[in-house]
Amino acid sequence: MTQIFSFFHSHMDIVFFFYGTAFFSLGLVLSVMINGGSALHISRFLWLLAGFGFVHGTLEWMELWRVLHGDSEGLAFSRPLVLLISYVFLFEFGRRLSKEIWLQNRFNNPILLYPVLMSSIGIFSYLMPENHLLAMDIGARYFFGFTGSVWVAWGLIFYYRKKVHPVLEASIEHGIAPEREVYYNQSYLRWVYYSVAVAFAFYGILGGLVVPQSDFFPANYINTNTFIAVFGIPVQVLRALSAVAISFLIASMKRMFYVDEIFQLSLSITTSRHALAEVRRLSYWNELILKSTAEAIICLDQTGRVVFLNEISENLLGWKGEEIIGKTLHDKIHYRSYAVGQNLLG
Repeated sequence: MTQIFSFFHSHMDIVFFFYGTAFFSLGLVLSVMINGGSALHISRFLWLLAGFGFVHGTLEWMELWRVLHGDSEGLAFSRPLVLLISYVFLFEFGRRLSKEIWLQNRFNNPILLYPVLMSSIGIFSYLMPENHLLAMDIGARYFFGFTGSVWVAWGLIFYYRKKVHPVLEASIEHGIAPEREVYYNQSYLRWVYYSVAVAFAFYGILGGLVVPQSDFFPANYINTNTFIAVFGIPVQVLRALSAVAISFLIASMKRMFYVDEIFQLSLSITTSRHALAEVRRLSYWNELILKSTAEAIICLDQTGRVVFLNEISENLLGWKGEEIIGKTLHDKIHYRSYAVGQNLLG
């Protein structure tokens, strides 16, 4: 293990480069995938996950700069702030994803959540008066990094179950897409959603629970130093691998917009059915009113053909509805020649 650790320790610049590149690529991929006209609500806040990718990728490149050129006061001060901002993006994405699944959730109120979490980081700073920046780093990882990653992982699994899967099942029921095609995409998307969830949960443990060493629990037991002692490699290596996996899997979620197309078609069909039902309802009541009136009423279309007549009109004309509907009214009730008219008038 000593040789493995020595290898990675001497090549941390490469680790931080790929770590930052993976998350920055995540931001780029999501920026391309964002579709403002999508009917899927998740596309409306994918920018939060993209923001996490851009900001956290920048953070790892700052670590790369520190390895190559040494640390500075400004760099040391800005790193915990950038870390906190990146995890706030991740946490907010998980919160909104949860809100899409369970709308009535009193524990998902940002007015309550953020003051409590920020106050918790403040308590960490109080416990570590000698190093406020380290306290911010640890607090950000515990309260926003770990919870945000787990929230995203949990949210993706239930989002697939409650939002994506029902849409695909409905598409088979309504005959919108071929059954074989739907089942193929259903299996693929289930694998991608669950894999991304596992990758985020794994990253949440590595990035949110494995923190810099400190004197209070659990940072005095679970930290970057004990991780090296147990596994023989820096935790940043596995974090980088998790970042690569997340970016690759998110890029594979482009078929999510296949579901969007299915959803839009299902929505159009449902809307059309409701509109047709409303038209039939109104037509029924209009016909009922017209039939029950004491006046003779005849309705014609633009070509002069009869489309409706009530019972009073039938009695006056001597024609039943089935005999005259669809026929030209002029041909039915007017004389065809002057001679015939004269004879009839006597």
